[in-house]
Amino acid sequence: MSALLGLIAAFLLATPALAQEGGMGAGAPGGSAPPLTVSRHAVTVLEVNEDSRTVAVLERYQLVNGGDEPFVPSTTGSMGPMGLLRFGLPRGAFDLTLDPQIAAHDVIQVDRGFASLMPLPPGQTDVTYSYRLPYARDTLDLVATAVYPTAALWVLAPADFAVSGPNLQTERVVDIGRQRYQLLTATNLAAGQRVTVSVAGLPYTPRPWLLDETVQRAAAVGLALFGIVAAALYAWRRPPLPERAGGVP
Repeated sequence: MSALLGLIAAFLLATPALAQEGGMGAGAPGGSAPPLTVSRHAVTVLEVNEDSRTVAVLERYQLVNGGDEPFVPSTTGSMGPMGLLRFGLPRGAFDLTLDPQIAAHDVIQVDRGFASLMPLPPGQTDVTYSYRLPYARDTLDLVATAVYPTAALWVLAPADFAVSGPNLQTERVVDIGRQRYQLLTATNLAAGQRVTVSVAGLPYTPRPWLLDETVQRAAAVGLALFGIVAAALYAWRRPPLPERAGGVP
């Protein structure tokens, strides 16, 4: 999968913003530029593992510090968690893998994602991270969060899946390596806005109910409780041992 990661990164670097994408996002009070914005947030469905029923996802941010000074995250400032460099994660995400830039600094778990103490110099900084999501049927709802005002959200998914979501517009199908990807976009997202990306057509074969993990766990708990009850009944109904006469063994 490392080769695919490199191809997708190269595609995003080589592909300019679409003509209809706005400036630096929405949500700035009074028309002033917020200190941190995102010029492009790309969410890519990398691969699907039918055996483990998981989807691998890559997120790439083009972060922009519009100020003249570095943005230095802090845990002790007056802004609290808002003073950290924050990123979103869908519910249920696991196996989080950070790029070396983020991994070189402390990472803190926050509501709906994680935060980093990585400072941002003025201008643009690109960061990536990946994770896995479990799915329990042939459709997965992936929630992409615009933590900062975002000019463009890009969603890349294999072309053989049906992908949709509110505010998402289908742009085109692109070839990345040997894989065909469909590109969907949304523009000018306000800070805190969430977009639910529905991915349908995932490989899914219902398991026999005896092999279902939930059924197996329930059966194991039931057998354990049955054993405890049986042992208690046996101890209660067992007749007492006869007393030895005169205390002589």
